[in-house]
Amino acid sequence: MKKLLSPDGELVSSDRIMALNKWAHRVSEESTREVVLAGMGRPTFPVNDQLTAAELGFWGGLSERAREARGIIRDYERDYERTLRDNEIKVNSSQQVSSQSPLSSEALSPKKNAAFRFKDMARKATGLPFKILHKIRASGYAAVEYGEPGGDKKSREKIAKGLSCFYKLPVEDSIEAGDVLFTVGGSTALYAIFQAINTKTPSGRIITPSPFYSLHAGAQRANRLHTIDVLKLPGYHLTAAALADEIKKAKDLAAFDGGKVSAFVFCYPNNPTGQVLGEAEWEQIAEVIRQDADLNNVPIILDEAYAELRLDHHDHVSLYQVAPDLRDRIVLIRSSTKALSAAGERMGVVVCKNHELLHQFEEIQTEIIGHASKSSCHAYAAAMDDLGEEEQQRLISYYAPMVTYVADKLKEIGADMPDKAYEVGGAFYVMADLSEFIGTPLTSSAQRALPGVKTITTD
Repeated sequence: MKKLLSPDGELVSSDRIMALNKWAHRVSEESTREVVLAGMGRPTFPVNDQLTAAELGFWGGLSERAREARGIIRDYERDYERTLRDNEIKVNSSQQVSSQSPLSSEALSPKKNAAFRFKDMARKATGLPFKILHKIRASGYAAVEYGEPGGDKKSREKIAKGLSCFYKLPVEDSIEAGDVLFTVGGSTALYAIFQAINTKTPSGRIITPSPFYSLHAGAQRANRLHTIDVLKLPGYHLTAAALADEIKKAKDLAAFDGGKVSAFVFCYPNNPTGQVLGEAEWEQIAEVIRQDADLNNVPIILDEAYAELRLDHHDHVSLYQVAPDLRDRIVLIRSSTKALSAAGERMGVVVCKNHELLHQFEEIQTEIIGHASKSSCHAYAAAMDDLGEEEQQRLISYYAPMVTYVADKLKEIGADMPDKAYEVGGAFYVMADLSEFIGTPLTSSAQRALPGVKTITTD
């Protein structure tokens, strides 16, 4: 892999996509022409109304309570200052009497006066009386406390209800609040999940289709991915047969170093191919996994960041729905980036019926960031609970024509993929064949990011 520098000249060793995002913004700032930014799952559909309403409601309600609380504090301070002034007047009056009456000079001596003032200072320093604190709290908390590591219960209950509705789960199979962990976007979810899996099985192999989303390679590309090259399959479509072949290869390779298959990662609708899988295909894949006794306890990670974006207007189909018997080891990841157009707010959630596994993810996330913000959990839960069919169809109708437009233009200029059966079924990505640029000299501006690279060497 070629060395990549950030716009500040620093060597990039973490996620390269975020570094390219930095470059996109730098180029946009420096350019005298308009620059269109794309990639990174950049949403353009208007942000979800319910999401913003819930976020504003959270802070608006809190702000109102804070104003009430500050008013109570100010009233107390005014009353207290008035009391101090009244006492000072009394002391001054007494001092005038003491100068005329030697009988009271001891009681109103400078030493006694200083002690009186000290008591006032100490009383003020000890804070508000309990009756004032009770008055403030009577109208509700006016500060943002730390929350539960997995997200506050009300938010978990609400998003569990919303996701159960999205996946059309029967009541007996519904997602519960205890199955939910709020995360700081999908990236933190992936980090915690892979950290737990790699700790348990250091030499494990993670099976996933390729090409894949870069963060599936793990932090510092630490994951040992065993990839299924779908670009060699008809229509770039994952099949159960291809999965079975790669499971066997992965197990054979693992026999040399004492490793084993430690996880599966399925990202559908897929990033970056845009492929989707139907119910029959998921059933066949589930059968391949359940028939192998060596895979009995292997976690199955479903990255469904684009679940709302099945572009053919059909319902999204998930292995979570198709294979109830595998739910005790399915780890479902969702995020707000696409459906709610809130990529930069970093809202994510993990659903896992295996609470022992979920607790491990929670522990890891707690170590690195504590917990997801209370306001984002509240807003994300409210939006997903309210996400209806009409909003989803509006979302799809917005992106589908753009995907079709790009795919058609790629065909016109001869940059479409070699397999003419390739068709984007979900998400908003289109793969292109840019191999004709291999060998083309790299521009001087591009060399700022790729020092020492003279020509394009990969598509």
